[in-house]
Amino acid sequence: MKKQMFESYPRMQQVVEELHLEPYIDEMEWHYFENADEALKAVYLTYNDLISDSIPARLAAKERINNEYLEIGNQLHVFAREQGRYELNMSNEDVTRLFQQVEIGGSRFK
Repeated sequence: MKKQMFESYPRMQQVVEELHLEPYIDEMEWHYFENADEALKAVYLTYNDLISDSIPARLAAKERINNEYLEIGNQLHVFAREQGRYELNMSNEDVTRLFQQVEIGGSRFK
C-alpha cells in the first residue's frame, strides 16, 4: 500500500488495515471533488446565515443546509466521509440525527 497516501489520515489508515485493503489500493477508483472550493464557500455562507440575526436569512439557510448535505455528501468518497466523521468525533448515528429531516427517495434518515 502507498503508506504516504493515508499518513495524514489516521482513521483511513486504520480502516484500510482493518479491512485488509492494502493490496487493492492501486486498483481503487478515486474520485476527486471537482468543485470543493465552491462547495466550501456555499457551506460557509450558509453557516453565516444560520448564525445571523436575520430571521429570513436563518430560515433560508435551514433549507439550504439540507440540500448542501445531500449534494456534497453524494460527491464524497466513502473514505473522506469516514475521516470527516472521525475528525469531528461523530458517529454515523450522530450525523443521521443532525440531518433527520432529510429525505432520500421518500424515506427519512430516522
